[in-house]
Amino acid sequence: MFDWFVGQLDGRLEDHLEEYVVQILINEFNEGAFRQERSRLFKERLARMDAIVDQWMREYMGGEWALQVFALLSRDESNEQELKEMCQKYWNLAAVRRVAVEECMGRKDYALALAILDESLELDREMPGLVVNYSQQKKEIYLLTGDKVSYVKQLWALVLEHDRGDFASY
Repeated sequence: MFDWFVGQLDGRLEDHLEEYVVQILINEFNEGAFRQERSRLFKERLARMDAIVDQWMREYMGGEWALQVFALLSRDESNEQELKEMCQKYWNLAAVRRVAVEECMGRKDYALALAILDESLELDREMPGLVVNYSQQKKEIYLLTGDKVSYVKQLWALVLEHDRGDFASY
């Protein structure tokens, strides 16, 4: 069955059906014999993403594969160095930076989370949906940390630049 599901990833399926197959590969086949093969498959798919010309598709699928590789690697502490190297290699993917922000928030390292969000705002400035998300995350961190001046400044940035017309931010 594992080989059959892997064989379905050769591009013959519609995108939404391929996502189902990927989810099955992610959620099932957790036995030891499949873990290594699944890890190899996910790393191989992630490496292929560099060749995709369509930026949106490369970002979306690359992010999905990166998240799966990270999830597999993070289950075992002995993979910490490999995890760091992959994070550096795929830092250009918004999904990788999103995970880094989540980890910072979990550790209450708000300064590093803000730095990653600032970098993400710069890297993804051509992607309005991501920019709004980053700006909202910054606003929430400022609120959480009690930095009222930065909070108000970020609200203005949302209302005037990033998410014009959003009544909730206003």
